Amino acid sequence: MKATSVIENILLILFGCLAQSLILAAIQTCRIRLNPDLNDHITQSWLMEDFMLRNSSAKLECASRCLQEKSCVTFMVDRTRKRCRLYAARITRYNTLVDAVGFRSYDTCRGGVLGEVCSTDDDCAMLFSVCAGDTCQCDYGWSYSPNDLACVKDCVQYGTEFTYFTETFLSLHHHYIS
Repeated sequence: MKATSVIENILLILFGCLAQSLILAAIQTCRIRLNPDLNDHITQSWLMEDFMLRNSSAKLECASRCLQEKSCVTFMVDRTRKRCRLYAARITRYNTLVDAVGFRSYDTCRGGVLGEVCSTDDDCAMLFSVCAGDTCQCDYGWSYSPNDLACVKDCVQYGTEFTYFTETFLSLHHHYIS
């Protein structure tokens, strides 16, 4: 009985080390790029998670957490206050930003996500997303749900931002025409 629990503990330790190694390898193969345009700012747009960090290597911990979440594209970290914010879209200066001294914004290597520059619908990887106005966004009639981290037909909660579709309008019965 004791031999089994010792073996289980060893396997758990090995699995934990392997998982940590895989995360570090993902960080090393995925270039994390500082976005200096967003220094000392944060936004509520596309926010997935806002949490306190545990260790002194705040950037690494925040990057690791972002890469564990398949929908995370951008993360912002404040090393002094040890806060990390994960975002499900590429954050740019066109988002609604508020001052937050100490935060630095980093983009991951993930492409084809909402907010990413595109030229065709094939460039947009998220299900029910399209390339509109040279940017990946949810398709007509679909909305981004921060609860589901996906484009959905019905949202439980709507944000304060709207998606603009160029050369498109709603007809009398709310059908889109392009």
